Amino acid sequence: MPADQSKLSHINTYGSLPEFYLDQPFNCRQCGKREIWKARDQKWYYEEAQGHIAARAVECHDCRTTKTKKKSSSKTSRRVLRLGRQNMIRTLIIMLLLVSGLRCLAEPEQHFLRAPGSFTLRDGTNEVTVTASQKSNQTNSVTISWPGYDATVTDLPPGKHTCSDTIPLKADGWFVCAASATQVWVFDGVGLRKLTFIGKNQTDEYIPAAAVDKVCPKQVREALPQSYRRQ
Repeated sequence: MPADQSKLSHINTYGSLPEFYLDQPFNCRQCGKREIWKARDQKWYYEEAQGHIAARAVECHDCRTTKTKKKSSSKTSRRVLRLGRQNMIRTLIIMLLLVSGLRCLAEPEQHFLRAPGSFTLRDGTNEVTVTASQKSNQTNSVTISWPGYDATVTDLPPGKHTCSDTIPLKADGWFVCAASATQVWVFDGVGLRKLTFIGKNQTDEYIPAAAVDKVCPKQVREALPQSYRRQ
């Protein structure tokens, strides 16, 4: 079969380029089978696939097919494993984001009341229980109880040391927010109070509207009605 030397320009050799191709017998190095490397296959390999002129066929058709399938299967397996790991990582990230988001959504509700109910907030050394209740005469009130003491600032011995306060809720729009286990904010519908438990003492402080932006946490500021903040 004649060679097209114009298609052999990619071959960098000091020798002469082939003028034609002949069928070449060879023994497969894998299985030992006797096979013929056809002239037309040589022409395609050197001129179209641009193989090196010194390259020769060393494996029979069956062995090349088997090797190609193994390579393809191996690539597919690696791709599947890689995609599996990527999907697992994405799933874990999504789960962590969901858990974090749900925690963030749940936490304000857990330590914030606008209707009758109760919650307890704890940290490493302190605990506060907030209970908002409605009596038969439709009067709402909130009871704040610290059943313990702040071990970081007092030398009180272990035991039952309870400090509590009950605050009447005067109008609609009230809320209670525990910023921590030692600090509770109460808006009774008319005024804002900050109750703090330090050591064995409780303090109760009225917060004027002018001081809201300076001293109140964000959740309290956002919960206050605009009519109060404009006072």
